[in-house]
Amino acid sequence: MSNELYHLGCKLGEVHKDVLLFGDPARCELAKKVFDEYSFLSSKRGFILYNGRVGQLNVTFGALGIGGPSWCIGLHELALCGSELFVRVGTAGIISPDVMPGDIVIPSEVVSDESLSKYVLGSDKELKPDKSLFDCLVATAHRRDRKYHAGKVHSKDFLYMEEPDSYPLKEKLMRRMESLRSAGILVTEMECASLFSFGGARSYATGAVLAAINSDENLSVQTQIAAINIALDAVIKYRSDQR
Repeated sequence: MSNELYHLGCKLGEVHKDVLLFGDPARCELAKKVFDEYSFLSSKRGFILYNGRVGQLNVTFGALGIGGPSWCIGLHELALCGSELFVRVGTAGIISPDVMPGDIVIPSEVVSDESLSKYVLGSDKELKPDKSLFDCLVATAHRRDRKYHAGKVHSKDFLYMEEPDSYPLKEKLMRRMESLRSAGILVTEMECASLFSFGGARSYATGAVLAAINSDENLSVQTQIAAINIALDAVIKYRSDQR
C-alpha cells in the first residue's frame, strides 16, 4: 500500500521543514533562478513541488493553486509530510493609495471576506502570521532597502469583487471595497486568511510576502523575485534566531 499523499503526490520525509508557497506554478520558474540548486519532487492534481537549497538552508517550494480551499489541502498534506513553517510569496491587488506597483507588502493581519478560515480556526479569532516570522520578514525587507509596507491586508473568495460591474451585488461590493480603502487596508488577495488560520489552528509558523502589482509584467516579475529573496532571507534569520 502506497504512502504517497493523495493530492500532493509526495511522501513522508520527502519535504523539508521550511516551505515557500506560490499560487501560480509559473512562479516556481522564477524561484529556480534564486536557489543554488533544486530538484523536482512531485506534480499531481495541479500541485507542483520542488526541493531546493540556498546556502545552508534546505527549502521545499511549490504551487498550490488559487484560493483557500486548494491551499488548505496542500498545507494539511505538507504538514503530514513533516513541514512546519510556511511562507506565502505571491501577488496582490492594490487598495491603499499609499501602495504603489512594485512595492512589497508584508501582512500583519487579515481582514477576511472568505469563508474557509472560520471552519479552520473559528469565526472569532484574529487572522495573523507568526509574530517571530513576521518580524523576520519586516527586518529582511528593511535590510534589503526595498520599499515595503507592513499592515493589514484583505482576503476574499471572489476575485472579481474589485470589478463587480456585471454582477447583481455590484453596489454592495463597491461599498465594501471603499470601506476597506477607508480603513487603511493595503492590498487584496485570496490565500493569506487560509494560511494564517491553518497556522493558528495547528501551531505552525506562517507568514507572507506580497508583490503589489499592476499590468506591467516586467515590474511584476522583478517584484516577485524580490519577494522570493526576502522570504528566503527571512527564513534563514528565523532559524538563526531560534538557535
